[in-house]
Amino acid sequence: MQNTDTSPIHASRESLVVNHRFHGPPDSGNGGYVVGLVASAIKGVAEVTLLKPPPLDTPLVLEKTNERVRLLDQEIELAVGRPATLDLDVPPPPSLAEAEAAAARYPEFAPFIVPTCFVCGLNRTEGDGLCIHTGMLEGYDKPDVASPWVIDGSLIADDGLIAPEFLYAALDCPGYFSVYRDKQPLVALLGRMTGEVIARPKAGETCIVTAWRIASIGRKHDVGTAVFRADGSILARARSTWIELKAPRLDNGRLTTSKP
Repeated sequence: MQNTDTSPIHASRESLVVNHRFHGPPDSGNGGYVVGLVASAIKGVAEVTLLKPPPLDTPLVLEKTNERVRLLDQEIELAVGRPATLDLDVPPPPSLAEAEAAAARYPEFAPFIVPTCFVCGLNRTEGDGLCIHTGMLEGYDKPDVASPWVIDGSLIADDGLIAPEFLYAALDCPGYFSVYRDKQPLVALLGRMTGEVIARPKAGETCIVTAWRIASIGRKHDVGTAVFRADGSILARARSTWIELKAPRLDNGRLTTSKP
């Protein structure tokens, strides 16, 4: 039957700013955090594609319709999100002690990737960055890497639980280290994340973050990530695509490269 519905699609807009605290590379927002800002406007599983680096401390617009959510810098699309389904088998997490031991094996090259990244930077301190330092797990096939994560009070929303965008941030960088945990580090950026927040912890809770490699085709790497409570119950999960960049040059976290 022909669809005769000609009702207009109404869009709502709200302004937001990516605060400098939440940067990945020094000049743009952390990919997972930005995914979380978009995904939080979508009920259930959200697929978010990052199109351009989101600027910091700049008025942006989050445009919502019943079909998609767009993050805009004026009228330039930075990210697009839509409802989705998530095909992801999550392996059981390690114990907290195993995650702590893995974090002690955080890759030696990590300080030279993005040392001030909100999620994984070693130059960030507790209460400032997330300090998620995912290192190799011993005796595991999947997940590949893990780290403990203590929920800081500055991440809490008005309802007393962590704001969802910070769970998405935690699902970001560990995916990179699942790919490059034991090889020459390459510069790669988060391209797309399909994620789901299942439950949200409170301030002071100690969680476990894990990641594992799924598949690689050329310069594209498919990874899974998850966040658990210390008792092993799952809080959030995501499947993401990381894209290696061509001819990258990295100087203390500042990236110069040709287009991917």
